[in-house]
Amino acid sequence: MSTPTSTALALTLAFALALVAGLVVKFWLASRQVRHVARHRDTVPPVFAQAITLAAHQKAADYTMAKTRFGIVEMAWGAAVLLGWTLLGGLDLLNKLLLDWLGGGMLQQLALLAAFAMIGGLLELPFTLWQTFRLEERFGFNKMTWRLWLADAVKGVALGALIGLPIAALILWLMGAAGSLWWIWAWGVWMAFNLLLMLVYPTFIAPIFNKFQPLDDAALVSVVEPSTLKQRAGDRGADRPNVAGALHDLVDVARFSSVDGGETESRKEIGDRDADERVGRYDVLLGREHVGPTLEQL
Repeated sequence: MSTPTSTALALTLAFALALVAGLVVKFWLASRQVRHVARHRDTVPPVFAQAITLAAHQKAADYTMAKTRFGIVEMAWGAAVLLGWTLLGGLDLLNKLLLDWLGGGMLQQLALLAAFAMIGGLLELPFTLWQTFRLEERFGFNKMTWRLWLADAVKGVALGALIGLPIAALILWLMGAAGSLWWIWAWGVWMAFNLLLMLVYPTFIAPIFNKFQPLDDAALVSVVEPSTLKQRAGDRGADRPNVAGALHDLVDVARFSSVDGGETESRKEIGDRDADERVGRYDVLLGREHVGPTLEQL
């Protein structure tokens, strides 16, 4: 017959084994990726030989290897922090300190969540700074200044507290008030919150961190305007109705805009579709010669 102590020990061992096994698999996959990229560093794949120079291919390979190796170190640190929070008792110690200071209740629980997030962020801070100001800058991708990084960090913390703490308080209240089915109510709250966030993010949150402005490239606007793309979708829809339907959905947009990413990173994605159907094109890529042909293929 198992005792509570033996059950706890078994769960602890299972957790430790799962953590180690996951790390081993991730380390193996990452090292395999690095070896593969290194083997093919000096040869541009034939399908891209006409569009990509050897120097650009080698730079991309070097960046991939550097970022993957950095990711391995970051992954190991994350596992060590997780062990510190769990098996070494860090989270329990933090909880006891806050209980002694604030007593029980909602305030203490919210303080525990906030303190956990803040300490976790501080522990990850050296890796964030290294990646932004050393790794990304080494390859010419980072355009962010220290002042801009600090401003974004402050805005992110304030926004996280403004949005996260009320949601956390509501879920904690549901855990005590909704009985054994509290998790269903919590799931409903979380889903509703995410749906609401999809609606408000492009209009109210994204502009806090990025500057949006209408596209000023007339040639590019003529390529991506909804009427042009819908006409192409109709022309191609006879033999590929699924593609036509996807294009109709893609271009059913309210407006197109350029996203000012010039002060952050120069390797941004070519664009994204916001929840309010605004299509943003990162300005650092708008002038590149491959954008036109890529959009033309739509």
